[in-house]
Amino acid sequence: MLKSLAVLIPITLWFSSALADGATLLITTSGLKSSVIGSVSGSRTSRYNLNVVSGQTGSIELSSDLPGACSLRIVELPRGLPLFEASGPQSTYKIAQAAERTLQIVAYPSRDAYLKDIPCSYTINYDVD
Repeated sequence: MLKSLAVLIPITLWFSSALADGATLLITTSGLKSSVIGSVSGSRTSRYNLNVVSGQTGSIELSSDLPGACSLRIVELPRGLPLFEASGPQSTYKIAQAAERTLQIVAYPSRDAYLKDIPCSYTINYDVD
């Protein structure tokens, strides 16, 4: 099913250990904009790779109900170059990409969120020129 959805949206997704870690992902589309919405709670960590193609611009947004409950880390693969790391409740990473590359997005809750089972959510928005 994911393969058929990938044809409809202008980004390519593949998952590493996100499902094994208990993360949930939802793909939605609206015109030329695409969003990938994921959430983590308890001691869960969501990790997946995003293939950014030439001509795309977009943003990755992290939010939570408690300040500092969630963190977001973005690494460029395969070099492992860290590009962005921040904690919620409102953290945004802007992307403007002229050439293709792969980003690894990791969202994870803080210790307080583990104990209180506070959900963290993140959204990836893209426009294609």
